Amino acid sequence: MGGKFEMEQAFPDDAVVIAIVGMTGSGKSSFISLLTDDSVEVGHSLNSCTANVKVYTFRDDRGHPGYLIDTPGFDDTTRSDSEVLIDIAFCFSKLYSRGILLNGLIYLHRITDVRMQGSAMKNLTLFKKLCGRHAFSNVMLVTTMWDALPPGRTGDDIGKERLDALANDDKYWGEMERNGSTLARHMGNPKSARVIVNYLIHKKTKVALDIQQQMVDHHLDLNETVAGAYLQQSLVESCKKYENELDEVQRSADLAQEERDMDTVEMLRVEEDRYRTKMKSASGDLRKLRISHQALEKVKPEKYRRLIRAIEHERALRAAEKHEFEQRIADVQARVRRRDREISHLTEETDHLAYNLRGKNQELDVMRSQLRSRSYAGRKEIHSEEEGPGIRSDSIRRDSVASDHVGPSNPASPNRFPMPLTRTMSSI
Repeated sequence: MGGKFEMEQAFPDDAVVIAIVGMTGSGKSSFISLLTDDSVEVGHSLNSCTANVKVYTFRDDRGHPGYLIDTPGFDDTTRSDSEVLIDIAFCFSKLYSRGILLNGLIYLHRITDVRMQGSAMKNLTLFKKLCGRHAFSNVMLVTTMWDALPPGRTGDDIGKERLDALANDDKYWGEMERNGSTLARHMGNPKSARVIVNYLIHKKTKVALDIQQQMVDHHLDLNETVAGAYLQQSLVESCKKYENELDEVQRSADLAQEERDMDTVEMLRVEEDRYRTKMKSASGDLRKLRISHQALEKVKPEKYRRLIRAIEHERALRAAEKHEFEQRIADVQARVRRRDREISHLTEETDHLAYNLRGKNQELDVMRSQLRSRSYAGRKEIHSEEEGPGIRSDSIRRDSVASDHVGPSNPASPNRFPMPLTRTMSSI
């Protein structure tokens, strides 16, 4: 994350913060680069790229910014284990003292490793002691580099056999899995990385690590914490080992001196210097561990304080965006309520007009009915008047025809005899 930020405000409760942990070369930087638009230095050798704790931003499924904390491994090629632990302890305790809890931790392990021993075992043991058993349920144990196994069924069988060996042994992942840790494969693509991160994002509970509570809540020095005490014991044992080996080299050098084997003496003097340097380094690391959270605040470089301020600035912006969004939602809801009231008023007016219109329609129906009744009566009267004179005219015409048949002036047809009067009347 670039830029210098001076704003210091509390993180919002719903911010996503996930720590990425693992040995040098386990794929931490590659994993993060699949999720963030920030520039991430990805190493392809045993030299550690994650020299210090770094924080990268990414977007979760809701489009909100989240934070990935990239931690150095305890096999760092440029610094001692004590320096690495001090950096991790400072970052985690600083976050916790500001009320920032982790969504979880992702521990990366190469599936290509035939066995876990030496520095890998120390790295895993320190990780367990940093977390504490109560935090194991927020841990994802992720194997990487499956594509580097032999192709086909053989490679998959080898990977499954190694994974079973890790999961079934308490010395490795067995205890963690029984206490809630989740095993997953990372297939080296963005979709796979997103699925792993989403699992932790969707967990309902966040977690405070043992080292955070011990340093911040219980005010323990780093060497008094469980992780610090383990590393301190390891350093004490190393000092004793170096001291014994130095004594052995000195005795051998003295014998070579007596035998005047100057080449051997010169070689052993170089070995003496090497062991003295190791003892001095281990003694210095022991002193470094005797430090409190408050002392860390004073001695850590400004770059770490800028890192925390950068995270807090991002989250303060997020809180401001959330407040602005909620305000916009409230404004929209207020406008909707005003529109609802206007619509309700218009609906009442419409109902009133519709009621009046139905009344007018009923009046019109009555008037139409009355008009039809009057029209029908008028037509009937006119028809009756026209029908009366017609009957009288027909009667007159019939009488006229009858008089033409029976009148005295009607001459007899030349082809017929005149009919008697009585027969003519009866015929009619």
